[in-house]
Amino acid sequence: MSYALDLQTNTIHKENCRLICGNVVVWKELYLRMIGKGKKRVCAKCCRSDYRALIKKKNEESISKANFLFIAVRGRNVFHLPTCKAAVSAKEIQGFTKYKYAIKKHRPCALCKPKNEESEKLLPRAEKPKKKNTGSLPKEEVKALKRYMEAKAEFENESFARTQDAYTLVQTQYVFWVSRGYKNFHLRNCPKLKRLQDLKGFGKYSDALRAGYTPCKNCKPTKKDNVDFSIPLRGGKVLGETADVLITLCQKKGYECKSDESFFYITTPKGQWKIHLKTNPIRLEHINLLYKSREYHRQPRLFLSFKDVFEYIKRHDS
Repeated sequence: MSYALDLQTNTIHKENCRLICGNVVVWKELYLRMIGKGKKRVCAKCCRSDYRALIKKKNEESISKANFLFIAVRGRNVFHLPTCKAAVSAKEIQGFTKYKYAIKKHRPCALCKPKNEESEKLLPRAEKPKKKNTGSLPKEEVKALKRYMEAKAEFENESFARTQDAYTLVQTQYVFWVSRGYKNFHLRNCPKLKRLQDLKGFGKYSDALRAGYTPCKNCKPTKKDNVDFSIPLRGGKVLGETADVLITLCQKKGYECKSDESFFYITTPKGQWKIHLKTNPIRLEHINLLYKSREYHRQPRLFLSFKDVFEYIKRHDS
């Protein structure tokens, strides 16, 4: 069955619908992107059910990928089970992975009657991030640790929307963000940023300016917001880990290595690396053998485990 867009009424019909009254554009299949955000209507007589079926299929795929246990229709104060007919075919839904998140601003559906036991059975409780002793660290490293813990907690939150834009927002090496098609860059707390998509991040104020963007007049980003150090979001502290793991990894990769009481040295075909063994987070210094300089310079990243340090070195010199 083909579908036709009536150009006179801007309505989509099945090709044989009697309500078509003007010139038409014909498609073999019906796609959600044809309708858009209210730009085109769907004929209530001939293809409304097909349109609802498409929405239902899209919602079911989203629910399955995100492992939502409860859903709600945006703009309404009721939440449902993912199989509830009252919500699964709605145009815009939001999901929850725990009962306690859904119950905050919604009430249970009287039809499907969602219960608290559903989340307790299927999902373990999230562990609260442990507070780290940062009293003896430099100010810039304390800021990096704080930003890492906040980003890690948000990323591991069960209600985290795992989209590319959301992932970009929690990256610890970024503090300024821009959207494709716009000229301004924003801070994380800027209300204008919440409505933007297709995001790109910068760690330095000068990098954003050099790329052709201008500061947002609402959140007013400055050089003071620059990221001096960042900690890889996917990294984490490994209990009982010692510098011996670096020896094993270097032998597998064929890198030369040596160590003393304070530092571990790694030599690759492109660089020399000095790892601080007595700092926490772990600091890293580098000499690029492709250039004339033979002085170590500090890397703008901190690490919580030796394995993360080695992975960074391997990617850098690959």
